[in-house]
Amino acid sequence: MKARHFLITGILLTSVLCFLVYPLGLVGAQAVDKSALIAQLLAEIQILQERLQVLQAQQRATSNWCHDFNTNLRFGDSGSGITSLIEALTYENLFTYNTGAPITGTQFDESVLSAVISFQEKYTSAVLAPYGLTKGTGFVGPTTRAKLNAIYGCAFAI
Repeated sequence: MKARHFLITGILLTSVLCFLVYPLGLVGAQAVDKSALIAQLLAEIQILQERLQVLQAQQRATSNWCHDFNTNLRFGDSGSGITSLIEALTYENLFTYNTGAPITGTQFDESVLSAVISFQEKYTSAVLAPYGLTKGTGFVGPTTRAKLNAIYGCAFAI
């Protein structure tokens, strides 16, 4: 009986020691390239952070406000498209307009330009990376409009 007890204890100890020395069956110098794994995990974290930002922006848009951004917008432009752009940037907490007052601005001025650049840099991977950029330009072109539409477009409205 004692021999059997020692044998079982020995097998269990050997198993535990093997697991501690060679975790998850990895032998020697690790079969997995740590830097590749870290890069993959960082990329996945970035994607999840962007999804979270989109969900948070949608949640902030408590009124069922939506707008489809179909035209490019640039510094100096004016009109209702700029008003909608300001509305979206306000939901993103990138543009501060007199709190509680209705948005009446229709001019793409320096303050809108700055907020657009912040928006582009907030969503770098979707807006700037396709062009190899890391800094926002302030031009609301195809990728910026696509991101705005993904968040605030009427096709995605609740």
